[in-house]
Amino acid sequence: MSTRRILLISAPVLVVVISLFFYLSGERFVDTDNAYVKADKVMIAPEISAAVAEVLVAENASVNKGQPLFKLDTALFAVALDRARARQEKVRTDIEALQAAYRSKQAELVLAQTNATFAEKEYRRQVDLAQQHFVSQIQLDERRHTLDVARQQLAVLQQDIERVLAGLNHEPDAPVEKYPAYQEVAAELAQATINLDHAIIYAPFDGVVSNVPKLGQHLNAGSPALALVASRQPWIEAN
Repeated sequence: MSTRRILLISAPVLVVVISLFFYLSGERFVDTDNAYVKADKVMIAPEISAAVAEVLVAENASVNKGQPLFKLDTALFAVALDRARARQEKVRTDIEALQAAYRSKQAELVLAQTNATFAEKEYRRQVDLAQQHFVSQIQLDERRHTLDVARQQLAVLQQDIERVLAGLNHEPDAPVEKYPAYQEVAAELAQATINLDHAIIYAPFDGVVSNVPKLGQHLNAGSPALALVASRQPWIEAN
């Protein structure tokens, strides 16, 4: 075999061998001394403003999802809840009283209409008798007075019924829960219940806590109170 042929065959083989050597010796990997391990981090903030009543975790402690972290003072929120319940019961009582008053006024109205009708008939009969000189003017005036009183009582009752109807949103037979006044206090009660439930703050995911609040520290709603670094799925950021 000629020298030229040997060179033509050996040169490519040498290139392949050298390339394979560098590939296997680690040149395909990139290394750096400027890299960081990172993980998700969130700031835990309460949804209500109150003082810290109890700290349930230690600084740099590992926590699990759903684990309570700290508890806020519930005294004011418990009072607000009791007040909302009392208001709800009062509104219910007031509405039921108005409904009872409406039914009572309706019965009084029927009687007043009957009395007014009778007083008017009696007055007209006395007018006819007075024209025939069978009754005195005094008797006629008394019947006129009775008629005027009956009409006034009827008018007063009609006004009272309108007032009661206005208080019942012109729906006297509706369930108590349908009235706006009751719905308003029901919303207040629901909000007070939610506020009380938010007094305990829980971990949204597994992680490590830091900057744990101190006992008695006042926290504002929406302001960061504690940091939580996720313990799962970290990543490397390298330069």
